[in-house]
Amino acid sequence: MNPEQIVASLKALMEAGQTPGKVLTDAADLENYGKDWTKIYPPKPVAIVLPKTTEQVQALVRFANENQVALVPSGGRTGLSAGAVAANGEVVVAFDNMNQILDFSASDRTVKCQAGVVTEQLQTYAEDNGLFFRTAPSDARQGVVMTEVLLEEGINEVAVTYTNNDYGKGLADSFQAAY
Repeated sequence: MNPEQIVASLKALMEAGQTPGKVLTDAADLENYGKDWTKIYPPKPVAIVLPKTTEQVQALVRFANENQVALVPSGGRTGLSAGAVAANGEVVVAFDNMNQILDFSASDRTVKCQAGVVTEQLQTYAEDNGLFFRTAPSDARQGVVMTEVLLEEGINEVAVTYTNNDYGKGLADSFQAAY
């Protein structure tokens, strides 16, 4: 399939059903959704698909499989490993419109949410329910909590080192902002 045929097929898939999704193809959207924070590889996606339902995602994956079209899932696009970069004509699947928390069980402390729920949204939801959602020690929110504890204990100087340009950056940024 050529790019025009792919886009036409994607539009038909996303228009089906009671809750239509979107297909974006303008240059600004391709640039924005086709990359993450690495900025190493120039983005070159064919299209950006914004599904709204699980059924649309399923149809999209079936279409991609049947037509050998590569998909790149896209969340917040804040990664630093180029895992969400569409640099070779892929179709980006952005879950921005699938951002609902569907269920919460207080007894077993589990949350069922859609793929587009971002970390900050889940952390806020957890806090509103008396819980703390921890993602990784390098998480920026974790850094904020740690700096608050340290400052309350009277610790006025800290040294933070990290590697990989990713792990630890949020933590280090939190410490820098607090001190």
